[in-house]
Amino acid sequence: MKNYIPYIAIAILSILFYRQCTLPAPDPQIIIKEKIITVPEQINHFDTITILKPFKTVKIDSTYKHQYLTAKDSLQRLNLYLAAITIQEYNQNFKDSTQSIDVWTRTRGSILGQTVNYKIFEHQITTTDTIELPKARRTLHIGFETSTKLDLKASLIYTNRKKTIYSVGVNQDKAIFVGIAIPLFK
Repeated sequence: MKNYIPYIAIAILSILFYRQCTLPAPDPQIIIKEKIITVPEQINHFDTITILKPFKTVKIDSTYKHQYLTAKDSLQRLNLYLAAITIQEYNQNFKDSTQSIDVWTRTRGSILGQTVNYKIFEHQITTTDTIELPKARRTLHIGFETSTKLDLKASLIYTNRKKTIYSVGVNQDKAIFVGIAIPLFK
């Protein structure tokens, strides 16, 4: 019976190898992580834009031209002329939950200058990352060992997907070795 123990161990180990090779491949592990990213506040100022030529020619408003031409006295005409040449400044603020924009404009019949300042408020963006971890691999190794007595041993080593290691080996004295190693931490 003692002579058959190594062969029984090899048969059991061969069945385990075969069983591990025929198992279906495990699904890859998918990890979904949510990250919150803080976007810092940004403030910017543009230099005053001096507009020399209009980008679009606009026809004269006939209502105001008609009022000027039909004015009965020179005082009415003077008031209409002064209204036309008066320098006017406008400052408009546009604000929502993410930004504030200030538009400053100076006009005298046409735009003399314009400036835009904006401020983007600090806000947070939530992103979702999906990480797919690769499947664990099965590996098969062949190895050799020696001792201080210069004994030589050849081994066949198999690692399954759960990182369990099975080994079969033989030394110079034809002694057969069978082993298993189980991971302590996964």
